[in-house]
Amino acid sequence: YLPETRGKCVGYAHELTRDEHIELLRFICGLTGKVIVSGYPSSLYDDALGNWYRAEKAARADGGRDRTEVLWMNFDPAAAPPPGGMFDLEEAL
Repeated sequence: YLPETRGKCVGYAHELTRDEHIELLRFICGLTGKVIVSGYPSSLYDDALGNWYRAEKAARADGGRDRTEVLWMNFDPAAAPPPGGMFDLEEAL
């Protein structure tokens, strides 16, 4: 998660800086396979992945605080549902 989208909780063992997120976004934008990115709402991600499909879901995080999780997908999830994948994509959206 981008540092500015997180609460004041203790971080993960490995965190990306904002510059590393930018590097990650440049990398994934060049991929040709299907990509799903999960995170909290962010103008950085919205701008970089503006032509991707975007879905939001209410969630709880940071000790039970209400949050919004976002999935950015470089494919149309309605046109390419996962064949018995790890979760029901329609339910997740």
